[in-house]
Amino acid sequence: MSLHDASGDDNSRPADGGRVPDTRRPFFVILHNDDRHSFDEVIAAISLECRLPPVFGFNVAMSTHFAGLSVVYGGPVNRARKIYRTLRIAGFRVSVVDLTHYHDLIRRLMKTKPTES
Repeated sequence: MSLHDASGDDNSRPADGGRVPDTRRPFFVILHNDDRHSFDEVIAAISLECRLPPVFGFNVAMSTHFAGLSVVYGGPVNRARKIYRTLRIAGFRVSVVDLTHYHDLIRRLMKTKPTES
């Protein structure tokens, strides 16, 4: 499903049977929830790597905590891969998906969203 997955397999191979991804389309780095990192660790890592204020890291941490995952970055594939690698080295569960897979992911999440009774 993704260019890199969150399963811990860090072989840096493209998804879809080895085809080279279309680098003209945006790629998204997705942070997956885990119980190993504190909110402060997430905030610091995301803020530093994405070069954004800590409030962005806080929003990502909260979103990841409650939704199970959150978009950390969207843009060119080379930058997405760099952010992915840095966060993986720091021990975070992350994946990189292209625009098509991102839309599929959102559709799946919307289907599993709990409804209010």
